[in-house]
Amino acid sequence: MSWAAVDAVLARAVAEGVTPSVDLEVRAGGEVVYSARVGQAQLQPLARPLADDTRWDLASLTKVLAGASVCYALIDRGQLSFEDRVRRYVPGVDGRITVAHLLSHTAGYVPWRPLYERVDAAGLAWGSPAARRLVLREAALEPLQSRPGAQHAYSDLGFLVLCAALEAVGGQRLDRLWRALVAEPAGWTGLVWGSPRAAATERCPRRGGVIVGQVHDLNCASMGGVSSHAGLFGDAAAVGLAGQTFLDAFHGRGPLAGDAIRRAWTTRGVGSHWLGWDGREGENSSSGARFPSDAVGHLGFTGTSLWIAPRQQVVVALLTNRVHPSVDDIRIRDLRPAVHDAVVGALDGLGRW
Repeated sequence: MSWAAVDAVLARAVAEGVTPSVDLEVRAGGEVVYSARVGQAQLQPLARPLADDTRWDLASLTKVLAGASVCYALIDRGQLSFEDRVRRYVPGVDGRITVAHLLSHTAGYVPWRPLYERVDAAGLAWGSPAARRLVLREAALEPLQSRPGAQHAYSDLGFLVLCAALEAVGGQRLDRLWRALVAEPAGWTGLVWGSPRAAATERCPRRGGVIVGQVHDLNCASMGGVSSHAGLFGDAAAVGLAGQTFLDAFHGRGPLAGDAIRRAWTTRGVGSHWLGWDGREGENSSSGARFPSDAVGHLGFTGTSLWIAPRQQVVVALLTNRVHPSVDDIRIRDLRPAVHDAVVGALDGLGRW
């Protein structure tokens, strides 16, 4: 198998309407070995082509690129630990919940609540400091559905609570912490909070049209577009670089090297998640059939993913805007493993897997 097979998978996905656009970067052994960008940035209400400065809404990739990365930085600086009780930093949180519970999605929170509706009910302007405080407070006060550490349930609410804890420890809003502790040291200039020429996402009734440049996630949008669960935008090159930085750090190299990332990638909760990152579970992984059991990755609802194979030193950043103009098409579930299987086939043929 060759890179032509990868080209064909991407072209077919766009031609069949799985997603308007795809941006893909593959790294092996620390270098970019493949990149491709296919499709249109926007289809409705008017078509718009992809451009050099097009970025994609990364959605929950923000959980690892911002939330987990800031958490690791604070841990490596001795300001936080995986074992810390979160109530120490966030009033109202169940006293049994630790930082590790939040990162591994085992704190016991439900997956999601429309907290933005509570912002509306309180008569607060979206993006105002008061709206942000309300969302973080409401997340912290949510009742648990299970005992901390007992069950795995992927939860945006848990990462909202993590956001509150990180800001309490760091003394700044998350985007400023992230910039100072992670993005600037690592040289992540291609990752930003919002992007006016981004690939379009959903036609959103709440916002009166197709979303371009604002975060798709409504809870994050009500907070002003900055959270540890959503908010970052970037292209595959920027996400691929970030993945490479994490991989280097795991191997003890680069600006983010430290004990936290090594522990995070080798400690698993009761479910599929490591400390901040998802892992392979069963035969239906979005990373396809051939990624190894120690692979780490994450998905984003808008159609994004980042998967890393530590031993093979491979990074795959796959970005789409599959939610444009509607979230109803779920064929991304088939596209993700197809892309990764084709990538591994090409790497194997080159002796890079």
